[in-house]
Amino acid sequence: MKKQLIIFYLNIFILLIFLSSYIYASWPIPNETITTSNSLFTVEIQTCVEKKEKAIIIKDRNKSDLFSFKLEELPSIDIKNLPYVLDGGNYWYENAIMFFNKDENIVIIRLKDGNLILINLYTGKILKEISEAEKLFIEKRIIELAQMLIKSQKPSDKEAGAIICGQLKLKETIPDLKKLLSGNTNSIRVHLENDKAFIIFTIRQAAKQALESMGEKVDAVIMEEDTTYRPNTEYNK
Repeated sequence: MKKQLIIFYLNIFILLIFLSSYIYASWPIPNETITTSNSLFTVEIQTCVEKKEKAIIIKDRNKSDLFSFKLEELPSIDIKNLPYVLDGGNYWYENAIMFFNKDENIVIIRLKDGNLILINLYTGKILKEISEAEKLFIEKRIIELAQMLIKSQKPSDKEAGAIICGQLKLKETIPDLKKLLSGNTNSIRVHLENDKAFIIFTIRQAAKQALESMGEKVDAVIMEEDTTYRPNTEYNK
């Protein structure tokens, strides 16, 4: 009986936090920061923000703000379909990556869906056109980063890397993606749907989708665990 009460109140707590499939927990999602090798510029990403809040801040050598961009000012982002984090805001940077071009005068942000945000660090302008040489560098760098990320010790890196590998059909990463299907290190997400609670193993999910997109057959893998409280059942005794 005591165990049942504990599980019951735990599910109530989860229900209050995760009001829908688009609302994530209120635990801190860390911001991202990168600095050019000459320390002239630092780019700070506010990963979870409201639409009128600053999502990207570019700072100078003295860490003073040079340019900033509100979420609603960024191209290629559908705010209404972004996951929402309690006490945080719209999680627009989910599974995104960020890096500089070769000359370190442009910052490149690749979003989860593959769209790019390119900002000139000297002018603060969002770029719509770049040279073919820049395009080739960016394409090559994304592939390099994806191959590195799936081998990272950081769960969020593995998930982002697996997603990119699948999108770009990087078949050379198949052996590493298969390892992610059974790894003990997994990022998890609680999801509520029709009064049911699930724990979703997001790295396994991303790796499975990537492998299948490249024509690989994936055997049965545990993708989620039902944690819904059911009184008087063997699951909750």
